Amino acid sequence: MGRLDGKVAIVTGSTSGMGRDTAYVFAEEGAKVIITGRNEQRAKETVDHIKKKGGEASYFSPILLTDHHWTGLWMKLLKNTERLIYYLITLVCLA
Repeated sequence: MGRLDGKVAIVTGSTSGMGRDTAYVFAEEGAKVIITGRNEQRAKETVDHIKKKGGEASYFSPILLTDHHWTGLWMKLLKNTERLIYYLITLVCLA
């Protein structure tokens, strides 16, 4: 039983580096992790890795958050988690 069982965590920037590692740790502790990041291929790899280890994860493109047409889909995604969003981890690195 993990410390985050039954919790939902949205981790932005979770396709590489610290964001990805944070997503892995949250999933290992039992959270359902929503992966976001600009690189869809790396996002899918992150989701696949979490699922392979027995965790729950899904991907949602952050680009869609800025388009009002897609805002309803984002809200539907959050509602369909059927759990309270417990953590929102935002990691931004501009090089």
